[in-house]
Amino acid sequence: WKAPGLLLTPHVGGSVPGAMWRAYGVAGEQIAAFARGEQPPNLVENGY
Repeated sequence: WKAPGLLLTPHVGGSVPGAMWRAYGVAGEQIAAFARGEQPPNLVENGY
């Protein structure tokens, strides 16, 4: 595909120390909120 003027870079944010443990914590918070019937934090809604 072509995209004139586009600068594409790799996503490397997950390679920092402790990133996976933080991701597990975020996922746990999301699941717990859903189980309580609450809106999960960091919810991405269509049309933000």
